[in-house]
Amino acid sequence: MAARSLVAEPRAQCAGCGAEQPYGRIRCEVCGEPLVFPKSFVCPDCGFESFNLNDVVERYCGRCHRFADDPRRARGSSA
Repeated sequence: MAARSLVAEPRAQCAGCGAEQPYGRIRCEVCGEPLVFPKSFVCPDCGFESFNLNDVVERYCGRCHRFADDPRRARGSSA
C-alpha cells in the first residue's frame, strides 16, 4: 500500500469538463481544455487574502508565515 501524504496537493479545475488536476499543468489531461487557477488564497487562521500566485499555489500566508496544508500547523501557535 502506498503511503499517503498528509499535505493536500494544490489543485486546479478544468474550464471544459471540470476535472481537478494537480498544479503544474496548463491543459486538462482528460479533455485538453485550459485549467482555471484560483485568483487568491485566504488564510484559514487569520483571514488574510493574498493575490500572489506563489502564495495561491503553495497555500502560504505571508501574515502568519506558514503553509495552510502543513500538518504541524495549529491555530494560535507560532511558527
